Amino acid sequence: MARCLQQLRQFQTSSIDFHSFITTPIFYVNADPHIGHLYTALLADAAHRWQLVKGVGPAVFSTGTDEHGLKVQKAAAVQGCPPNELCDRISQRFKTLFRSANISFTDYIRTTESRHITRVEAFWEDLHRKGHMYKGSYEGWYSVPDETFLSSSQIVDGPEPGSKVSLESGHTLEWSSEENYMFRLTDFREKLLQWINTKPYPIVPEVAHHQVHQYLLDLSSDLSVSRPRSRLQWGVPVPGDNTQTMSKSTGNVVDPFLQIEKYGVDSLRYFLLKEGTLQQDGDYSEKRVVSLLNSDLADTLGNLVQRVTAKKLHASKKSSISQAQWRAAWCLVSGAEDFVLLERLRKLSESVAEHYENFEFNKGIMKVMNCLHQTNQFLERHEPWKLVKDPTKQEHLQTVLGVAIESIRLCSCLLYPIIPQSATAVLQRIGVVGSAVNWSPCVSDIECRLTSQDRIEHLYVATQSMVLGNTPLFKKIS
Repeated sequence: MARCLQQLRQFQTSSIDFHSFITTPIFYVNADPHIGHLYTALLADAAHRWQLVKGVGPAVFSTGTDEHGLKVQKAAAVQGCPPNELCDRISQRFKTLFRSANISFTDYIRTTESRHITRVEAFWEDLHRKGHMYKGSYEGWYSVPDETFLSSSQIVDGPEPGSKVSLESGHTLEWSSEENYMFRLTDFREKLLQWINTKPYPIVPEVAHHQVHQYLLDLSSDLSVSRPRSRLQWGVPVPGDNTQTMSKSTGNVVDPFLQIEKYGVDSLRYFLLKEGTLQQDGDYSEKRVVSLLNSDLADTLGNLVQRVTAKKLHASKKSSISQAQWRAAWCLVSGAEDFVLLERLRKLSESVAEHYENFEFNKGIMKVMNCLHQTNQFLERHEPWKLVKDPTKQEHLQTVLGVAIESIRLCSCLLYPIIPQSATAVLQRIGVVGSAVNWSPCVSDIECRLTSQDRIEHLYVATQSMVLGNTPLFKKIS
C-alpha cells in the first residue's frame, strides 16, 4: 500500500515555501472500483485533510486513472468495446465513487488526456537526450495480469512442474523475451540505496521500506519501460519510434457503492480507516462493520454527545464560570481517574499527530476513542444528571460539563480527517461551529483548552448555542 500512497512534504517552489503534495496511485480502468481502491483513496484523503488542519498552506491532492496497458486492452476486447469507451466509463465510475465518499481531491488525472500525454512525451525525450534510455533485449518471467517482469526474489514455484508464480499476486508467469527501451536504473542504484536509508525514512511502513531496499540490493538489470506495439496497441507511442509504446509496471470484490448506500459515507470511512493498516491487507466483514460502528460511533461518541446536550442538564442557562471557580470546583470534586483523563486530553493532539503523520490513522483513531471512553466513564462517576437537581452543586456541574464538552470538541476536531461531515455535525451540536459550509479545524482547534488558563472560562460559552435534546447523530445498526 505504501507504494501506492506518496507524500512529498514541505517542498519549495519559486513562490511558496511550504506545500503539501499527496497522490493516490492512478487506478487501472480494466474493472469497476472495489473496496480496496476506496481504502487507498481514503488514506490519501485523510492525509490531505490533516495537512490542511495543520495549516501547511496551499495543498495539492491528486488522484485519477491509468488508462493504458495490456490489461485495459484485453478487458476492452472481452467486453467487445473500443478501449477509449471502456476508459471513459470506468474512469467516471472512479470519479463518482470518490465524490460519493467525500474524497477531497484537487485534481483528477486521466492518462488519456492530452495534458498527460504531452508531459510524458517531454519527460521521455529529456531522459533519452541525457542518455538514460537505450534500446535493448529483455527477457524474464512476465506476469500478464500485473503487466510486469519479475526478479528472482519476486518469484516462487507454481503448482505445475517447472511453472512459476508471482510471490505477491499469485499470478502464473510466462517466460518472455522482447526488444524494448530500457531505463538505466542500475546507474542510480547506489544513490537510491543511500536515499531510502536516510532517516527519517522516505518510505513507510517499515515492511515497504524493506521490500524496496531488497529490490535495489537484488537489482542486476535495467528497467524495461516500453512494450512492442505488436503486443500492446493501447498505449502512448514512443516519440520517434512507432514500433514501441510506453509501459509501466486477489482484488476485493466488495462493491463500495453498495456499502456507502447501506452504512453511510462517514460510517464506511470510519470503518476502513480504523480497521485498515499499511502493513497488511484488511479483512472486510459486514459483521465487523456493524459491531465497530455500533460500539465506537453510536455507543461511545454518539452516546457522549447525547448525554452532554440533554436538555435537563442545561435548565439553569448558566453559560460560564470564572477560572478561579473552575479550579476550585475541580480540586474539590476530582479524583485520580479524573486527572488521568485531563492529562490524556492535554497530550492527545501530539499523540494523534504522530500517528497521522505516519499514515497510521488506525492508531490515531484508537487514541481518540480511548479518550471518549474515558469521558463517558467520567460522566458515570460524577453523574451530572443528579448534580443538576442540587442548587449547591452547580459549579460542580459546570466543571463536569466543561471537561466533557472540551473532550468532545477536541476529539471531533481530531476525527475531522476521518469523518469530516460527522465531526462537523458534532461540533455544531455542542455549539462550537455555527455553519458546516467550508469549515475545517486548524492548529488552534486541536489544542486542548484545558491547558491554557486564559481560555478555561470560554469552555462553557458554547452552551448558549448548543442544539439540545436532538435526535441521535449515530443510530445503532441492527
